[in-house]
Amino acid sequence: MRKPLCILIVITISMVLTAQNGGMHVGDLNADGAVKTNAAASTMIELSDGMVFLPPMTNSEIQLIPNPRKGAMIYSSNSDVLVVYDGYWWKRADGKNDTYIFNKTCERSYQDQDGNTFLGVEIGNQCWMDRNLAVTKYPNGVSIPHVTDNTEWSALGNNDTDDAYCYYENTVNLEYGALYTYAAAIAKNWANDKNEGQGICPDGWHLPTDAEWTTLTEYLGGPAEAGKKLKEEGTEHWKTPNTGATNESGFTALPGGSHGNANFYFINETGYWWTATPTDSYVWARYLLYNSGETFKDPFEKSSGFSVRCIRNSN
Repeated sequence: MRKPLCILIVITISMVLTAQNGGMHVGDLNADGAVKTNAAASTMIELSDGMVFLPPMTNSEIQLIPNPRKGAMIYSSNSDVLVVYDGYWWKRADGKNDTYIFNKTCERSYQDQDGNTFLGVEIGNQCWMDRNLAVTKYPNGVSIPHVTDNTEWSALGNNDTDDAYCYYENTVNLEYGALYTYAAAIAKNWANDKNEGQGICPDGWHLPTDAEWTTLTEYLGGPAEAGKKLKEEGTEHWKTPNTGATNESGFTALPGGSHGNANFYFINETGYWWTATPTDSYVWARYLLYNSGETFKDPFEKSSGFSVRCIRNSN
């Protein structure tokens, strides 16, 4: 039987090793001996004579850790290698390749760059946010201009750089999320994100393309049926009759309305979502209606204020 891997880590006098959801974190030294992890009562991280012994865990056990801290390290007994959590994925710590050993399951909680918590929803082979985005800054920390004056909003250009966000009728409502110009959705011409295609979305997620929206709707039965399975059921948020709504997918689409031409439009009646795909000088957007079970797509001006749903990166 293969013995658990023994890993030697040099720790200075000012450091300590503590357990964090089955992983470990280095902080100020004030303890010796064994540190019990949260993964299982019988699992111990041994600290002895400058040696650190990590508990072996299977990949399946590691995937069950609910909220590992970025930088957590675990010995994978399946892969016979140390793995490190980079904030979104577990990957090899030896740097021999860039292949992730496995990814966390989609359906768990996440946080965006503002600290808002959301859930992942697995639909087919895709992982979507379960609610509309409501962030006020980009992934790189730069604030998005908050435009509350209708005249100022109407002066925004049909371009990739006039970024702005607002809440419907300037009333903060995290349930419906915020409304963003296309320039805001793509992080001011992709300048204020960290990864290709990320846009306004949190790290590990990105602004979905029109093709990714098509994959979603086709999986749910095509444009004529998908709207029923995407919309939140009932009339708490959707205007009566909210035709055909079942929310079978768990997407829980809400009618956040829109902003443009110095006015707000269609709260409780229509939900609009930006895609990352331009067409000529406009951009494809998807929308759902209170009186239809279909999904729709049309090109809109970039200065329109629409909702954003992010999709998780696939690798």
